[in-house]
Formats: sequence, C-alpha cells, structure tokens
Amino acid sequence: MMVPSLAFDDRGRLAAAAGAAGGSRIRTALAQVLAATLLEGIRPADATDPPRLHPADGVTHAEPGYPEEGLAALEANGWRVRRWDEQHHFFGGASMLTPAGGGADPRRDGAVALL
Repeated sequence: MMVPSLAFDDRGRLAAAAGAAGGSRIRTALAQVLAATLLEGIRPADATDPPRLHPADGVTHAEPGYPEEGLAALEANGWRVRRWDEQHHFFGGASMLTPAGGGADPRRDGAVALL
C-alpha cells in the first residue's frame, strides 16, 4: 500500500487519486474510502464520512456508528473490539480526487479545493 495511490478503470483511465495520513492506519482508511467510492458509487465528498474499522494487535477499533452486527460477529470469532466514543483522527485522514469531485476527511480539516 503506497500513498499517494492511483486507481484506474478497466480502460486505463484515472478513476481516483487518493492519499492518507495515519501511520499504520493508512491502509484501512484508504481501503474503506476507495471501496466506498469505486465499488459502492458513493460520492468522494461523502466517502470519507462513514465510521471506520481498524484492526491492530488483536484488537479491532471501531468508530461509533459502525454496524453492530459486524462487531458482534468479530467478537463471536474471538476478536476483542474497542468501541470508540467519537470519530477520531486515529482512524486516518484520507483525501481523494475523482472525475466526480473530491473528498477530504472530517477527522482532519475536511477541506477540498479543486483548481
């Protein structure tokens, strides 16, 4: 996983340029934001907002609002889950540009400027 990252469509055209801050959380932040946009069709401006999940050292960290059934399934399979009280920059700070627009993480400054 490299930052910044480029994603191309099946015709070789640039579909997204993305990057993140967050140390070891870069991978999970980018994967979740890019999947939301490229696979689920969520606008880039909205893709950075949903609650995130990050596994580290046998603990799955989850922001408030992450689907409880998924967290319960993790616990049933032996994972410890830490439920955070609020959205936090611990979960990375992803930014992305696509032909449809840009998105910036509200866990950081949330600012996007297209020139």
